[in-house]
Amino acid sequence: MPSSELVTALDQVRRRAGGPGSRAYIAAVGNWLRDLGATTDTLPVQPLTRFLASLKGYCELSGAFVQFGDGPPLLPTETDMRVPAEPDGDLSTRPGPALREDLWAAMVTERTESRWFMDLETFEVIRVPLTDGNPGSPVAETPERYVTIPTIPTVQQREQARTTLLALVGEQQAVELTPEHDWLRHLHQHATSVMLAQVLRARRSWIVQQTLTWLRAQGIPEHHFVRYAPAGGNRRQPPKHSSDREAALRQALHLAIDRMTVEQLAGLNVPAWLLID
Repeated sequence: MPSSELVTALDQVRRRAGGPGSRAYIAAVGNWLRDLGATTDTLPVQPLTRFLASLKGYCELSGAFVQFGDGPPLLPTETDMRVPAEPDGDLSTRPGPALREDLWAAMVTERTESRWFMDLETFEVIRVPLTDGNPGSPVAETPERYVTIPTIPTVQQREQARTTLLALVGEQQAVELTPEHDWLRHLHQHATSVMLAQVLRARRSWIVQQTLTWLRAQGIPEHHFVRYAPAGGNRRQPPKHSSDREAALRQALHLAIDRMTVEQLAGLNVPAWLLID
């Protein structure tokens, strides 16, 4: 988008939020810019949070919100654009990252007849039916309150699993273990327990990292959705076993969660200590 059009879009966004002194969710600002033709991947600085933080006088970031000032939206210079992005962090140095079940379902469950959204006020994850490509209630009534969750396409998920398998079994078997139709079920049925455990571990870390990148770009507090196991162990953790029975049970549970609807996930009986700090 040309600079003049981006400046105009930023002015319109501020007016939509209520003018100088008003505030709006970072994710809502991203939605409004997209509606005006300024998609996040065409901004001069990415991600969205870095771009907004560079607009001194026009706005300031405060947690998950944009606080609008009365200054003009001066776009960043070439020098600003060369500033490296903040690192997303190395998940390998932090024990056991786990994604909240409803957001996990939204990130991995691709649907053509519906779309996943996050409520920016309650951080609830919902799936909304589409009519002619447009979401229905409640998103249609208050679109500024919701942000679209970017489900990872099934093709990309399968390719990531194949990449992990390539180092274990070679290209031919990696392709055979991940067919185009129902690849995850096929993998569970035909991979060895050791191989499957490695693929699922890499898959979880990859999906969590993809989700973290999106949450941070939108300014959504990640602590609502990502949990890390305490360092040094925890007395509430179950004892470690290496039996094939336990491995098979855990693998089956992961597969079941991947395929469950939001309503089914809501009915799961999960110990409270797994869901809170």
